[in-house]
Amino acid sequence: MVYRDGVVVHTGAGTGFVDTGLSAGTTYTYRVSAYDAAGNESAPSAPLTVVTSAAGAPPQGPGSGEVRVSGGAGGYVDLRAGDRVRVEFGRVVSAGEMTVRVYSLSGALVRTLTAAGGVSRVEWDAATEDGVEVPSGIYILHVKGPSLDRRFRVAVVR
Repeated sequence: MVYRDGVVVHTGAGTGFVDTGLSAGTTYTYRVSAYDAAGNESAPSAPLTVVTSAAGAPPQGPGSGEVRVSGGAGGYVDLRAGDRVRVEFGRVVSAGEMTVRVYSLSGALVRTLTAAGGVSRVEWDAATEDGVEVPSGIYILHVKGPSLDRRFRVAVVR
């Protein structure tokens, strides 16, 4: 289930969800939960707060020294469609200069991604180092590099 501001907005199975009809320049808080085979709902995830773009504002890439985390073309990650979580840097980086560590909410390291030289982004396929798909939930992305130390929350819905 996906909750927006405490109200259920999605109950279907799957790996993606598009929330439509949102207002420009508005803050929303999301939580996700899952059901087991017996129909028991898990506790909701930690909250993920997002702000929609201002009306008419075109999407922009990150500026120098900035980082942007994004999903697929619809603004979310649909793993069935091959989407990935993209972490874009405001400039082209040298090999090994930027590292993205993905953690579960319990603090366990899930995956480490290191930027190759001459690129301006890395992508996470919502899998562990061993290639095992992560379960639905909120994950912390820790982006670290020269003069950069930022954390982002990412929701994975399967």
